[in-house]
Amino acid sequence: MPHTNMGISVRNCEECETMNCAIRVMRTLQFMRSNGTGRLEYEVNFRTGVAFDRETEEIVINEELLMQAIMMANPGQKKKKLRLISEEEFYSKYRKIPPIVFTDDDSDVLP
Repeated sequence: MPHTNMGISVRNCEECETMNCAIRVMRTLQFMRSNGTGRLEYEVNFRTGVAFDRETEEIVINEELLMQAIMMANPGQKKKKLRLISEEEFYSKYRKIPPIVFTDDDSDVLP
């Protein structure tokens, strides 16, 4: 059978690869997505890493999937254990650059 050209081309470039990674990370951190009908449904093509515990009113995170998202965003990152800390502790111990604080008038202010 002769080769048939369907007029479809697939680009394999660094920008496309970066965007694909960004979409995968974003989908991992979403609770659900819309199916286009206004109803929210769970994504079937991506494993989401977050859920909501209604009893405790807490967001729960799948540690393995969060680590995979971090590894996608940072190629070469080795798998590590994760720990959540407060913003205050984060900036006082690990990042000396203060965060941007949003005020009531929506202007960016450095503390």
